[in-house]
Amino acid sequence: MTETEKRCGEAAEKMVRLAVRMTGIAFIFAASCFFGGIMEAGLKRRWMILREFCELLRYMEREMIFHHTPLGEALRLAAGSGMREIRGMLEYAADRVERQEGASFQKIWEDAASFCLEEGFLKDGMREQVCDIWTAFCNQDTVMQKTMLEKQEAHLAGLCRDAEQEYREKAGLYRRLGAAGGAFLIILLL
Repeated sequence: MTETEKRCGEAAEKMVRLAVRMTGIAFIFAASCFFGGIMEAGLKRRWMILREFCELLRYMEREMIFHHTPLGEALRLAAGSGMREIRGMLEYAADRVERQEGASFQKIWEDAASFCLEEGFLKDGMREQVCDIWTAFCNQDTVMQKTMLEKQEAHLAGLCRDAEQEYREKAGLYRRLGAAGGAFLIILLL
C-alpha cells in the first residue's frame, strides 16, 4: 500500500467518524427537543380537557334542564362531541346508566373517571372536582340542579384558567429547556 492510499484511507475513516458523530449529535438534539415538546403537549392537553369539561357542563345543563333529556341519553349526546378521554368517559357512564345496573350514579361516574382519565393526569384536586360533577347531574330539583351545575362550571372554569396560565408560562420554557439540554449533552459528549 502506498503512502497516498494510506492517507486516503485515514481521511475516509475520519470522515466516517465525523458523519457518525454528526448523526449522533442530530439524534441527541432531536430527542431532547422532542422531550420538551412532549412536556408542553401534556400541559396543553390538561388545559384542553378541563375546557372540555366546562363545555360539557354547559351542554348537560341545556340538555337536562331545558330539553328534559334523560341522563343516559344526555351523556350519550354529549359524548358525540368530546375529546377522546371525555368521550370514553361519557360513553362508559351512558352505557351503565342505560343498562341500569343498579349502581348509584355516583359510583358509575367515579368508575368512568377512574377508567377513562389517566392516573396523575388531573392534579391538585381536579380529579375530585371531576368526580363531584355527579351531584349536579343527579339532583331532581331543576333549580337546585341548575345552581349546582353553575357552581361546578365556575369551579372548573377557574381550574381551566389556572391550567391555561400554567401552559402559557411553561410551554416555551419546556421547549427551550429541551433544546438547551440537547445542546448540553452534545457539548458534554464532544
